[in-house]
Amino acid sequence: MFSCALCESEWAFGQNVCKDCRQIRHLMNIYSKEAVLLCLNKCLVINKFKKAEIKEPTEPTEADDQKDYDRKQLHEELEKRFK
Repeated sequence: MFSCALCESEWAFGQNVCKDCRQIRHLMNIYSKEAVLLCLNKCLVINKFKKAEIKEPTEPTEADDQKDYDRKQLHEELEKRFK
């Protein structure tokens, strides 16, 4: 009944969300929900698990170049949005 609507683990009296989740909502209001989700997906979501063994360094590939380009493009997009 009084639990936080976002994390559902803390109590939120008089409001829908707890103090921590209010900070997340504040960032979504400033930067947009899409920008926050994009940042979370780029920074926190692991798409593939790394193998336990350590691989030898290899030459950069086109996929590495594309990742660098995507990061640069994201950085430029966020810079433009927040100036």
